[in-house]
Amino acid sequence: MSSGIVTMHYMGMEAMIMPVELSYDKVLWALSAAIALVASYAALFLFLRFRNQSSTSWLKWLSAIVMGFAICGMHYTGMKAARFHQHTGVITETDPAFDLFLLNGVTVTIFVILLVSWGAMFFDRHVLEKMAYQDTITGLPNRNEMNRFFDTHIGKEPIGVLFLDLDQFKAINDTLGHNIGDLLVQEVGIRLREYIRDDQQAFRIGGDEFLIIVKQCDQERAEHLAKQILQSIKKVYRIHGNELYVTGSIGISIGSIQDSENGIGKGSAAGP
Repeated sequence: MSSGIVTMHYMGMEAMIMPVELSYDKVLWALSAAIALVASYAALFLFLRFRNQSSTSWLKWLSAIVMGFAICGMHYTGMKAARFHQHTGVITETDPAFDLFLLNGVTVTIFVILLVSWGAMFFDRHVLEKMAYQDTITGLPNRNEMNRFFDTHIGKEPIGVLFLDLDQFKAINDTLGHNIGDLLVQEVGIRLREYIRDDQQAFRIGGDEFLIIVKQCDQERAEHLAKQILQSIKKVYRIHGNELYVTGSIGISIGSIQDSENGIGKGSAAGP
């Protein structure tokens, strides 16, 4: 990227049509290239380091500002390095007057580029990511988000995993239609939201299957939570004039991520 900035500037300078010969101060020329290299590296490092943060970070904006300094610092140092040789043999340093129209145009262009870049990042972070990691029916995190949790969460703290499956859900789909089935799943998702905490999260992993992950969990807490969820699931559902009574089954597994990788863990099961 830095080589592209340097090449763009000096090729642009060579493209200027002037009745003089152009040369450069070697020290300032090297300094301009160094500025472009260091600032570009710093900007890309900040962006790559913090691009996976779920919220907008001031460090992302800092990377854009540093990139701007790479371009501006390289440009003005390069202009300072320029020497114009007149036909009389006199060497003059550049001391150009500012063109306010050009200056304002460049400023507006930079802000437009930053705005478009921010819009693209916002769309990617808040729209595309939402589509990829959120279930469209329940609004709960989906299987992709669950996989991301297990891929990134490594530690020795005990984690409880509760697998919830609705009983006789296929019969409801077959008799009342998939639309009623989707609305039933949506209602179940609403009830599971009541159990979402800072240390608890619910996922819909497909069909009538849900997963609840509990941090710092022991068997007593997992069994108590399973009983609460099953009691909530059993309450009547009124959907488009139909009264539906559904039960569920929950399987429980407790262990750490490291233990799971080593095949160490313990589990139990709870039913309706």
